[in-house]
Amino acid sequence: MSLKEQSALFFSMVDTETGVPKITSRPAGFVEKTNVDPNADPEYYLYYQFQNRDTNRVGRYEGQFMLRSSDGVLILPIREKLFINVQESYIADDLEYDSCYVSEFPCCVNGPTTAMTINLSLNSIVTSGSVVVDYVVTSSEVLTQQLSLGFTNTLGQITGTGITITSAITINSGSTIGYTQITTNDNYTNLDGTSDFSNLVVTYPIAFTFSTTTNSIFPDL
Repeated sequence: MSLKEQSALFFSMVDTETGVPKITSRPAGFVEKTNVDPNADPEYYLYYQFQNRDTNRVGRYEGQFMLRSSDGVLILPIREKLFINVQESYIADDLEYDSCYVSEFPCCVNGPTTAMTINLSLNSIVTSGSVVVDYVVTSSEVLTQQLSLGFTNTLGQITGTGITITSAITINSGSTIGYTQITTNDNYTNLDGTSDFSNLVVTYPIAFTFSTTTNSIFPDL
């Protein structure tokens, strides 16, 4: 339990036939099993919340969870592989509801299509050794061109005005993940556990709508 609470949890999933990643280092979580017997030993489950685009392609995939802490990296499962089978669905569950008798299916609607939104997830893991920040950005889609995400990250301090880090992460063409590490000479124990992102700027040569979410973890505090 202490390992899970102090770790950053991520989930990845790759196509078993092509080896192409479908999900790369997306944030995951854990939940405690509710036992009927109050004397039973506690059990915990890791989970990942699938999004629509994660399962839009029929196939067989292998999933892995990664727990990253100051002690290192743990990949799960350890003994057996975790396989996910995505099967074809005949239920139109993403249609807008108009009435009980009329359905406008996507194949039958004429008119302009809505531009696709690419979701970017910017995660930071702040660890000790002075102050070491691992920045990881993941895209919901495999990018056909190089993308750059610029940002300003302010880490709160108990004493002081905060540590301001301005940087950028690149996701190369054909990939869904980018990474960079920043090290400062500040005192880690002076951090107050808060993190604020601002000035998020996406540079991409193709016109897309980007939605960016941020998250920060302090496993050593």
